Amino acid sequence: VEVCYSNLWGLISDVGWTNADAKIVCNQLGHKHGVALPKLQSYYGKSNKTIHLRNVNCIGDENSFSECTKTKLSLLNGKQAILTDEVAGVDCIYDEPTESPCIENPNVDPSDNCSSAGSFRLTNKGIPSSIEGRVEYCYNGFWTPLCTMDNRLANVACRQLGHTQYSWGAVMKSEEFSTLLNYSLIGNITCSGLESSVSECTVNETD
Repeated sequence: VEVCYSNLWGLISDVGWTNADAKIVCNQLGHKHGVALPKLQSYYGKSNKTIHLRNVNCIGDENSFSECTKTKLSLLNGKQAILTDEVAGVDCIYDEPTESPCIENPNVDPSDNCSSAGSFRLTNKGIPSSIEGRVEYCYNGFWTPLCTMDNRLANVACRQLGHTQYSWGAVMKSEEFSTLLNYSLIGNITCSGLESSVSECTVNETD
């Protein structure tokens, strides 16, 4: 993230850089409907520009970044800070739903019965995977794929699967993980992205 002060582009120290700060930056850049993530430790690299700001503190409902409290460094202090501080960044993720093809009539394999309602599994061409694959959700006694998914749902699914050390889940828009048993019992699942499990989200059945 770079900010302009006194007609000079400069950097922001990552000291105190939070989700709320990232949210306001992303909102101001036009990414108001995604999941804003703060990036620390000069994640995107550190140039030799001066550091303009430190200790940024946004609440999360500001209309612009200028409304957040912050410490403005002098040009001299900013040049010294670049030697000691890491700089802040953001990842603004726009939640664009995927639309995978789903057939109209089920062809359910009895082996795909499940008993733990609300649980998830990942499969890669029919083989269970612990880190990536097609998302399948246990619903009404059957493993069902999801035909519509966005990054917020992916985030919750990854969290439920135990991947809590990561900030977000990526949606892969392809049939890389196969289209077997492509009938879905679920129209869509709506999450805010903060839920600990998908059972806390709103599940809508197919018509």
